[in-house]
Amino acid sequence: RRLVKIGMSKALAAAILQKGPPALSGKTITYGTAGFRAKAELLECIMFRVGVVAALRSWETNKMVGVMVTASHNPAADNGSKIVGEDGGMLVHDWEALATQLANSTDESEISSMIARFCPNFDTRGGNSTATVILGRDTRESSPKLAQLVQEGILTCGAKVVDLGIVTTPQVHWAVLRANQRADGQVPPLHGYYEEHAAALKVLLGSKDTHVKFHVDCANGVGAKAVEAMNKSLSAHAIGFSLAPFNIGDGDPKLLNEGCGAEHVQKSRKFPSGVDAGREGDKYASFDGDADRVVVWYKNDGNLVLLDGDKIAALFCVFLCHLLDESKLNLSIGIVQTAYANGSSTSFMSSLLSKHKESVKGEVSCVATGVKHLHHQALNYDIGVYFEANGHGTVIFSDAARSKIEERSRGGDAAAQKLHAFASLINPAIGDALSDLLAVMVVLEVEGISLEQWAAYYQDLPSIMTKVLVKDRNAIKTTKDEQRVTEPKELQDAVDSAVSKVDSGRCFVRPSGTEDCVRVYAEAKEQGAADKLAEEVGQHVQKILG
Repeated sequence: RRLVKIGMSKALAAAILQKGPPALSGKTITYGTAGFRAKAELLECIMFRVGVVAALRSWETNKMVGVMVTASHNPAADNGSKIVGEDGGMLVHDWEALATQLANSTDESEISSMIARFCPNFDTRGGNSTATVILGRDTRESSPKLAQLVQEGILTCGAKVVDLGIVTTPQVHWAVLRANQRADGQVPPLHGYYEEHAAALKVLLGSKDTHVKFHVDCANGVGAKAVEAMNKSLSAHAIGFSLAPFNIGDGDPKLLNEGCGAEHVQKSRKFPSGVDAGREGDKYASFDGDADRVVVWYKNDGNLVLLDGDKIAALFCVFLCHLLDESKLNLSIGIVQTAYANGSSTSFMSSLLSKHKESVKGEVSCVATGVKHLHHQALNYDIGVYFEANGHGTVIFSDAARSKIEERSRGGDAAAQKLHAFASLINPAIGDALSDLLAVMVVLEVEGISLEQWAAYYQDLPSIMTKVLVKDRNAIKTTKDEQRVTEPKELQDAVDSAVSKVDSGRCFVRPSGTEDCVRVYAEAKEQGAADKLAEEVGQHVQKILG
């Protein structure tokens, strides 16, 4: 039996190499938090191998997994892929290493060995495999061809493919999560995604007469299709929310993320294309190209007022603390940030938890940069809230917390019923622009909070992020949360000295994950002081590291 399986691994390795060597010959492509990303024309051989990795993961876990062909907020000429784990979340860390090795290897015996090591259960005899991969893609011109190559890789492994076509990234995550929760082993239709949202909104809004409209910048990406379908569901259930999409693509895939979308608005603080600088009183949101990020904004005296991921987390935490106060459920809540979260947001969150300490066990924690670190830390609480400033984030309810909330909800506790509905509204697997926006809309409506009141929760401290080119970025070692340098020690001493001279100053340095440079983040009470702090620390980095 073992010899047969070794033979199968060798046959699969040979089939992989028949597709040709990796297109990035001479370079290494790495599977990271965002999956694979590159120029679309360089990905053809790699995408076949992505299909193989996904199929093998399904073989090994005996559960469905997913693949999304997308490059998210990147320009239209780029593309990539994300593999969705069997829990609906991201691919587990050790399989990220397999994806990287398999994408770059040109050695048949090495590939065969990797397959045998990571998937000892791989056995296509009998042809009755339950291995299944749910596949989705975005609207890029290159996506149909690349998705076809992923499908070929899956089928080569004797696994099945369920092709969802053009969908958002979070919808693939949702489909995997729900499929593996079902007893019949079937992939639920996407109609269920919209129905889940509508049902949760009905509970949260109750009998409240609601008329709320948000204009949604869809980044000329897949979000436009999801918004259209959501509007139909909202209308069918007589829910007084409406989403008015713009930047919907209009048949030109080259417009994707071009001067629009969450990345553009959050980074540049400028209005997106497709809108005449916004109208006073209107409410706006911007998705990114694959609709897993959202930021909210409005116009005030001709200026864009941004409500970013940190502000969304703050809004959700205010709502959750109120419900926990009322329900007396005695649940823990964890607010997870990275070092890039503005100091004002951290202070606001800490103050909020302190205010509710009689009924809420809570803490604010800081982890390394990257969604996978945020998500992992959030799992340590009954309710974990995490968002990056770019608008990617979600709220996670533990199984124990869900059971406790459901039990109290069945007893007629109104606050527990709202908590239960909120948990059903939010995508628990991954950041979801549409889910998060609907959650923002319902919290504002139920709590009676205006955009202006929300914006006034706190004022961001002026900040700046720069990068310093160095000989070896790996010469810097940091603490796990990346807020302090452990090696070389003299660099942290220099940072501390520089910060001590600045009012409300904060600064940290960390090696870039993608470039041979060191990133410097600084904030202070005044923008000029933040700029000078970053410049001074940058000089210390250059002097010490060369």
